[in-house]
Amino acid sequence: DDCLLMFVCLFDCLALFARCFMDEETADCLKAASDCLYATVCACMLTQHKVELEIIKEELKSVPYGGIPEHIFGVLPPKQQEMLPVVQGVPVAQGHAVAQGQPQGAPVFYGQPVDK
Repeated sequence: DDCLLMFVCLFDCLALFARCFMDEETADCLKAASDCLYATVCACMLTQHKVELEIIKEELKSVPYGGIPEHIFGVLPPKQQEMLPVVQGVPVAQGHAVAQGQPQGAPVFYGQPVDK
């Protein structure tokens, strides 16, 4: 994909140079080639995404999504933790996951209890 996108940029640059130093028709042809190449790249990327999503959907049928793993949730910034109301059945208090055995509202830093 990166190589194809590089060619799209190259054709765009060539079209700009042609517009400055050559005739208008050549510049228009290069711009049209750039647009066609860009459309092809986009179609390929969208098809690739569709195939990957279908694979994920098939995998989720056999192994359902269980939520964000606690070790990942624990390292999320507090603002992102606030966006998630519940993490695998553990309530979120004041933007932080409540550690098991900790009272509600106890200080927590990145999902870990903080000793005072």
